[in-house]
Amino acid sequence: MKIDVIDEGQKVIVTVDGRLDAATAASFDESVQALPGLKPPRTILADLTNLEFISSAGLRSLLTLGKACRASGAQLAFCSLNAMVADVFKISGFTAIFKIYPDRNEAMAALGGDGS
Repeated sequence: MKIDVIDEGQKVIVTVDGRLDAATAASFDESVQALPGLKPPRTILADLTNLEFISSAGLRSLLTLGKACRASGAQLAFCSLNAMVADVFKISGFTAIFKIYPDRNEAMAALGGDGS
């Protein structure tokens, strides 16, 4: 799994490539604890274009990120879910908990950005 963070001022874009499962969840958790969008609180957009697989351990990590965002006052949204990840989000109820956008451009427009 690879995580990249792009700090765009009021927004922080996090891209996750690979698998988010029991083998990589701890690494993901460590990475997101240091996200610049948590302090001061900003908008964090998780772009999951290249997330190939997510397990229950990965969902737990995303839920932990969501709780950290809520506690700090940051906003969290997701975009660009592939069909498998979208199905997992739907089945697990994440679509009712989090803002989810079809792609980064639409997410950035909705969240007050230009999509670049």
